[in-house]
Amino acid sequence: MFEKFEIVIEDAKIVDYLLNKNHKDGFVKANFFLKCGFDVNEKELFKKMLLEHLNTSLDFTQKKSEFGVKFVVEGIIVTPNNRKINLRSVWINPVNEKFLKFVTAYPQ
Repeated sequence: MFEKFEIVIEDAKIVDYLLNKNHKDGFVKANFFLKCGFDVNEKELFKKMLLEHLNTSLDFTQKKSEFGVKFVVEGIIVTPNNRKINLRSVWINPVNEKFLKFVTAYPQ
């Protein structure tokens, strides 16, 4: 389904938000992901997990808005410390663009 898109995952979204336990909004997610074995110094591993999650999960919803099409993807991932967790990731395909941009991820 998502093969037709160029995939964009910004480093800052990983390093400055999802794995930053000092972020005022993201610290809860950061604490969770860090406990699962992800590391701010290995952002490529986190990106790889997100790509695998996107490309292998069959459970997703999509919703159109004035900004584009939002996709919410759900599925199981295996973390670096071998925990299996149900992850929800959010992506957006902006209006008139051919890329899919990562927005956020969190456990279910």
